[in-house]
Amino acid sequence: MSNPHYQVVVVGTGPGGYVAAIRAAQMGLKTAVVEKDELGGTCLNWGCIPTKAWVVTAHLYEQIRRAKEYGIEVGEPKIMWPALVERKNKIVKQLTGGVGSLLKGRNIDIHRGVAKLTSANRLAVALNAGGTQEITTDHVIVATGAYAWMPPGWSLDGERVVSSREALDLTKQPKRIAILGGGVVGSEFACFFAAIGTQVTLIELLPRLVMVEDEEVSAALEREMKKHKIAVHLGTKVEDRKDNSDGSITLTLSGGKTVDVDTVLVATGRRPYSEGLGLDALGVAPGERGRISVNDRLQTSIRNIYAIGDVTDLKQLAHFASAQGKAAAEMIAGHSAQTNWRAVPGATFTNPEIGSVGLTEAQAKAEGRKLKIG
Repeated sequence: MSNPHYQVVVVGTGPGGYVAAIRAAQMGLKTAVVEKDELGGTCLNWGCIPTKAWVVTAHLYEQIRRAKEYGIEVGEPKIMWPALVERKNKIVKQLTGGVGSLLKGRNIDIHRGVAKLTSANRLAVALNAGGTQEITTDHVIVATGAYAWMPPGWSLDGERVVSSREALDLTKQPKRIAILGGGVVGSEFACFFAAIGTQVTLIELLPRLVMVEDEEVSAALEREMKKHKIAVHLGTKVEDRKDNSDGSITLTLSGGKTVDVDTVLVATGRRPYSEGLGLDALGVAPGERGRISVNDRLQTSIRNIYAIGDVTDLKQLAHFASAQGKAAAEMIAGHSAQTNWRAVPGATFTNPEIGSVGLTEAQAKAEGRKLKIG
């Protein structure tokens, strides 16, 4: 098999990678993608899309329960868990299939396997089907995303201890769930499970929820969660875990309180997926927690290697990765691009939802800016 040459190779096909590849191809650049798993990355398969499918169900369930307030009489609604999972799977399949069609429609080659940079212009792809494919390229865009980080002492079993990925394929609705982590992922799952009748305990080591947001937003979300009967424990860690004979788990929290649950969802943050890419050997040393540092043109210290999305850990948002992917492709093609990342809004699908853009009050003060609050 001859070694194909491209103008752009994108590693990863999440919302950053596939948008970058399509934009590069639109501008006439010969483009390929390398993907070790499913097209669409975490967002389409195990993140934004499946969780939003569930959020829609939760909203509808709550509305049906309040139907009498709107003058409609209905019976008590009941969650059909297998149907909930099946609907999610159908939506995911449709959208990932759509990404495949978009890539093929732009004549973008898809290499299925694990990529490793052997030089600034060469990649070795360990193919899923077996063997290795060497490809050469003028430019590389690293869009490998991030993975769920497990705190020491915790390992996943797919049913009783799960990450956000396994939570989407649970075989039944948990009656009682403990969520470790009150960031975006943990808070979204807490609101979803509480809305459909699961007893939720949320445990966060930091002093407030969703630390990326303004302090007043965190306080408002905490109030709303408590209204929805979510037990919120801030500044708290799990000191001990006991597996009981009936299949339940007893967690001992700092302060001595114990909580009995059926499932533990670990949502203690995500780490950039930068290991094994061969970047260290080329002199692109990943920074803190594996993040790849980039300049304002999204270039690493090797100028033809770009990085976008969660692997840069600037903002872990799907649409942020898409904006960066589009910008990286445009700059490679020699065009100017929008790179004011502060202008990219954030959205968190809690109940109620959170929207924000720009600096928080604390960040603005830290920059020495004068504030007007209205």
